[in-house]
Amino acid sequence: DDVFTEPNSVFVDRTDGSIYICDQKGVNQNNAPDYVAEKLDPSLAQGRIVQLDKNYNFVRVICDVSSQVLPDNFAFQPTKVAVDSIGRIFVVSYGFNKGLIELDVKGEFVQCLGAPDSTFTIFEEMQRMFATDAERAEMRDFTPTEYNNLDITDDDFIYSTIDAYETAEDGLQQKFVQKLNAKGNDVMILMSNEPYGDYAKLATDGEYNGPSKIVDVAALDNGMYAILDRLRCRVFVYNNEGQHLFEFGAPPDFSDNHIKAYVDGTLQRPVAMDWLGNTCYVLDADKNTINVYDLTEYGEKIFKATELHYNNDYDAEGEVWEEILKLNNNSAAAKNSLGMVAYRLEDWDTAMDYFKQTYNTESYSRAYKFARKEAIEKNFTVGVTVIVIAIVVLTVLKKLWKKFVPAPSETSYRGQLGFA
Repeated sequence: DDVFTEPNSVFVDRTDGSIYICDQKGVNQNNAPDYVAEKLDPSLAQGRIVQLDKNYNFVRVICDVSSQVLPDNFAFQPTKVAVDSIGRIFVVSYGFNKGLIELDVKGEFVQCLGAPDSTFTIFEEMQRMFATDAERAEMRDFTPTEYNNLDITDDDFIYSTIDAYETAEDGLQQKFVQKLNAKGNDVMILMSNEPYGDYAKLATDGEYNGPSKIVDVAALDNGMYAILDRLRCRVFVYNNEGQHLFEFGAPPDFSDNHIKAYVDGTLQRPVAMDWLGNTCYVLDADKNTINVYDLTEYGEKIFKATELHYNNDYDAEGEVWEEILKLNNNSAAAKNSLGMVAYRLEDWDTAMDYFKQTYNTESYSRAYKFARKEAIEKNFTVGVTVIVIAIVVLTVLKKLWKKFVPAPSETSYRGQLGFA
C-alpha cells in the first residue's frame, strides 16, 4: 500500500538485477518500521532506499542510517546510489558534504568515503590568522561542496562528481570528477589537464559564462568515462588518462525569444546519463525525453583506438589514429595520441612534432630529453675524435708557427695589434 514520495534516481545491480530506488523524503510515521518510527524527528525530512528484485518484487527498505560519526542533525536523504560487486552500497545524501555514505550489505553505516578536500592558500591562512572575528565572518566560506552523482566500474572503483569547480587561483581547489578506491583516495590518472568539460570565464553570447555544471558521470569500457554538463548540454568523453577524446550534444537555439528552436541532438535540461555499449542515453527533465546517441564512424574509431591503447597494442593503435586524423585533421586527441605512440616506440622526432602541434609542452620536454640523450650517445665517438684531432692539429700548428714565423717587432702592425 506504500507509494514513493520523492523518487529521483534508480540503480540496477549488474550481479543479480536488483533495483535500488532513492526516495529522498519518503519516510513518514505510516511507512517506517516501528524501531525507526519512534526515532523520527518531525523537523528533519528523512529518505529511504527501496530495493526490488529483478521482477519488481519488494525486497527491503534502507532508511535507518545512523552513526556517531554523522552529525547530530543529519537527515538521510538519498539522491543517488550505486552497489559494487560484493554488495556494498554507496549513497549520495542531499545536503551532506562529508563524502559518500558507505553501507554494508545489510544497509548499516560503515564510513564516509572520499570527502571533497578544500584548501586555503598561504596568503589566506595568514589573513585568517590575524583577522578579527568580524573580518573572518566576511571572508569566503570554504565548506567542501557535496557530491551530486556517482557511478561504479566493473572493478569497483567509484567515479564521483560535484557541480562546483574552482581553480587554485580562485582559492578553493575541488575537482569536478574523482575516481575513488576502497579507502576513499582519488586515484585518477591525469596526463595533463583535469577533466572539467568547458571552462570559459567570458562567453561570446553572454549566456554560458563560467565553468560547466557536471551533474552525472558514467564509467565506460577500457578505462574511459563520460561526464554530463547541464549548463552547456553536452557529454564529454575521456580516456583512462584524463585525455579529452570528444564531446557531443548541444543546447537549443534561444536566439528567437518567441520560438525555441530544437533540432536533433539538442538538450534543454539534461539531468542523467548512462551508456549501454556504444550507445549513450541522456535524460532531459524539461523536454521529458530520453535522447539516444549512437557513435558515428569517427566515434567508433576513437573507441577502437582507445581500446588498443588500453591493451598496450601501440602499433595497431597508431594505425587507427592515422585513420581518425584523415577524418578530422584538427583532432587534438589524434595528434597527441600519435605523439604518445611514437614516444613509446622511441621515435622522438615524430613524437616532438605531434606534441608541438598540440602544445603538450610536458610530453615534448620528455621526448626532447631522450632525443638529446640519443643524439649525444650516437655521436659521442665521432665528437670526441674530432675534438682530439683538433687539439693535436692546433698544438702542431702552434709549434710550427713559433719555429718558422719570426716574432714581430714592437713597431710593426702585427706587434702593435698583439700588444693591443
